[in-house]
Amino acid sequence: ASTGSEMASFGSSIIKDDVVFQYLDKWSELSSWDNEDLPAEGDTVIIPQGQTIILDVSPPRLFLLLVRGVLVFDRKDLALNATYIYVSGGRMEIGTEAEPFMQRAVITLHGDRYRTIELPHVGSKMLAVSDATFTTLVHGPGYAVKQHFHGILDIHGKPRKSVWTKITADANRGATTLVTKDEVDYMPGDRIVLTSASTNFRQTEELVVVSVAADGHTVTFTPALRHDHLAQLFTFEGETIDMRCEVGLLSRNVIIQGDDQSDSQMFGVHTIAAHGGTFRVENAELRKCGQAFNLGRYCLHFHMIGEAEQNYFRHNSIHHSFQRATTIHGTHRAHIYNNFAYFVMGHTYFVEDGAETHN
Repeated sequence: ASTGSEMASFGSSIIKDDVVFQYLDKWSELSSWDNEDLPAEGDTVIIPQGQTIILDVSPPRLFLLLVRGVLVFDRKDLALNATYIYVSGGRMEIGTEAEPFMQRAVITLHGDRYRTIELPHVGSKMLAVSDATFTTLVHGPGYAVKQHFHGILDIHGKPRKSVWTKITADANRGATTLVTKDEVDYMPGDRIVLTSASTNFRQTEELVVVSVAADGHTVTFTPALRHDHLAQLFTFEGETIDMRCEVGLLSRNVIIQGDDQSDSQMFGVHTIAAHGGTFRVENAELRKCGQAFNLGRYCLHFHMIGEAEQNYFRHNSIHHSFQRATTIHGTHRAHIYNNFAYFVMGHTYFVEDGAETHN
């Protein structure tokens, strides 16, 4: 079925009945803000319930970005810098599952291990999502937060043909090409990892893609290999054991990262869905993430959500982490699938209590 629509000065149109219209205020417009003051460096920005902002420019570095309404990334290259980004009962959207974000988005969280103050329950230097009142914290584990009270954080980067694959022929010292088992869509400048063929993890090598042949399998890279990487299959008592080295894709078009001082303090960005938060992340790159020795501060973290069948981490790269890759705590039925983790401190894929089920 269809419905007629008429707009002054623009004429008439016919639309389907299931189309939803949403009024969006542009971040760049003075009229979107109280007193017509655009957010400035160091500001705290609150998007209140009932307002939807489209991020159409890269704003100056913020102190706190609190989303209680809706924040939508425009379909263009953008950068967002802050000390705290907290989706508290609101929604933040970088693409959707049906229409992924195909441009470049870089979210950088800033903070100092010793000087930056933690917000209650969600910490600092963080990208966090929860319901507005931490309902399950008040009522205890097992309390079902109604869906319309959930905070929602959606991050959907550009899909890639292969997150990780294996080599089909030995790639020896001095080589600048390798052949992959699965077809890849690497682009010049993409960063990949070729795993070690020995028990010495230091023989893993980080490489930069130069080109991919028309066959989609032969990859030329730089620099030349410093070690031998083998493509060996062994048969033992009728069972084939696949010991071929793996190739993982680090680069993504949506990047969530810690600032430049993260390495010196082992204090990177951490992301968390807590209590009534819904967190869906796919085809993103998380780097300089996790906060060493700080309990509950991991790269990707489901925390005390309870039933979480709508939540997932999939097809992401997580690397140069100071504490774990993914963590499931007090959460059931979440999906963690086909991620590639590299150079991670501590357990990579971590189930915290051991009581978590059906994940």
